[in-house]
Amino acid sequence: MAFEYFKFISWTALWAWTLSDTAARFIIPLTDRFYDSLDMIAKTGLKEGRSILYVKVIIPFIKFIFLMMTTYVLVSWSTWCVLRCVLYTQGLETGRWIFFIPGFLCCEIALSKASRASSRQSIVYIIPYIMAMGAFVVFSLNYEPIRTTFSWLIPFVGLESL
Repeated sequence: MAFEYFKFISWTALWAWTLSDTAARFIIPLTDRFYDSLDMIAKTGLKEGRSILYVKVIIPFIKFIFLMMTTYVLVSWSTWCVLRCVLYTQGLETGRWIFFIPGFLCCEIALSKASRASSRQSIVYIIPYIMAMGAFVVFSLNYEPIRTTFSWLIPFVGLESL
């Protein structure tokens, strides 16, 4: 049991550190540049005579779609953390919390590090991180959203079913 616990904590912490550091250094700056370019297109679009529909509807729609994709990716990280906890607690009658608390901390610390790396600190751009942080608790208490939305992740973690 002690070796399994060490193995769980070490691998979860390693993945949390790797993914949060990679996101903070490489992925978040790219998404910030993407949003900056959309803002620049919207500002210069009216000056260049582009239609109002393009500037007021299409650009915000593209931002919305990108925010939803970002939310899905971030929530999949929370789902992976929950599934790792479930994988290591299969067959345990008591003491499941000793796996879920470190899993929760690794998940939240990685998400908070990634959210702080963004130069955009508006509530609109922070909402995907907030939703992903809350998803760990929701998925820990109820596995049904995992079965419906992230069914592809269950075999990836190594579980037969939930």
